[in-house]
Amino acid sequence: MHYKLWAFGSNDRGQLGIPHDPNDISTHDKVFKPREVHCLHEEIKSISGGAKHTLILTDEGSVLGAGDNTDGQLGSYRHARLRYHCSLNEELPQMVPQFEYMYTGIQFCAAAWTSTAYVANRKKTADIFTEGTCLWGELARGRSKDTYPHPAYCASGGSGKIMTTLEGNVVSFAAGTYHYVAIMDNGDVYGWGKARNHQLGDQYDDPSPKVHTTPTKIINHPSKWKKVVCGMDFTLLLGDTGADEKYILGGHKHGLNPLRLDITRWKDICATWNAIFVLFEDGSLVARGKNKDWELVPPNLPRITQIAASPGHVVASTSSGEVITWGFAEDGQCGPITQIQLPVENGRFDGHFNTITGIPGHIIRVEAVPGRSFVLTEIDEPSNKKTVGESSNAIDLFAELQSEIEEEKDTILSRIN
Repeated sequence: MHYKLWAFGSNDRGQLGIPHDPNDISTHDKVFKPREVHCLHEEIKSISGGAKHTLILTDEGSVLGAGDNTDGQLGSYRHARLRYHCSLNEELPQMVPQFEYMYTGIQFCAAAWTSTAYVANRKKTADIFTEGTCLWGELARGRSKDTYPHPAYCASGGSGKIMTTLEGNVVSFAAGTYHYVAIMDNGDVYGWGKARNHQLGDQYDDPSPKVHTTPTKIINHPSKWKKVVCGMDFTLLLGDTGADEKYILGGHKHGLNPLRLDITRWKDICATWNAIFVLFEDGSLVARGKNKDWELVPPNLPRITQIAASPGHVVASTSSGEVITWGFAEDGQCGPITQIQLPVENGRFDGHFNTITGIPGHIIRVEAVPGRSFVLTEIDEPSNKKTVGESSNAIDLFAELQSEIEEEKDTILSRIN
């Protein structure tokens, strides 16, 4: 078996990892039909992304990045100078048009709008470092506004400077639009970035806009939290999978706080900018939050097995092996819209969903990031055994190539003589 990654959605800065082909306009700004992304050498653990940059974290701890780098959100690439054939003094690439290996030894990575944060767990501590541009302290550098394309870093001994070291190991890590939250193995919760809407806690006396510019313990709670989910201006903390253990920070504007929803027997939970989606063990889906832009849970949904959400759309796999999408669709993140019989008004699937076709193989994972979708599939490897006819053809082709090589060799020798 081997894996294939498929992508569709916004690609104006190469954030799908699909290079722009001058002879194929469908690879440019908006990719509506799923296309294969040629980047996989390891199994994928997660896919995250900001406004226009995308990160793949593999099970082996490698990070691949693609897309916009005008804010340094994909780093300096000094560690990749052999691939880019550049010197240490060369300017940063403004765009990475296809996925390139960036770091190793990483356990978690997440992306806010124009920044990226990484976690490397040690024996009893966790190292956290960031890259990109911040408006609300997302870089955790002690300043609310900053640009810091981080130098090369490799957990196995790179030359980069460690940003912050926290006691304990990180067990869950997530980003909102302008904030990051980490849960430690002892249940402590740290956060940094934008805090004015109480997404990093309510322990404030100062009525002015709130920012945490360094990782700060944001909650002391008797529960031992295991998972964190972030929206634009809220943070949801969760206990064991399936248990009705939850605590929400922020989210007052759209009726999320308090979260009046029994989540017992939940299987997975994700969030858009202003809503929370709960997938239950029986395949049913429930959502809470802003319901004005598009209906959060379309009617007649099939049984769902996996779900992922970006700020403005949802991607799910079904028990029948299909991929479905709904929400904002103007950049292609919900797939082709010409095949839909129902109306797609104002560039969104509202009150119905789209079924994505043309993705071969067994669905392993679905992922959604701002303006784009990814689907990982497993496909049977072609047999290495050749039929007699295939073997004969291969021999003939080899003989033909060998003849061409000999002719080219004679030509070169004659020129030398």
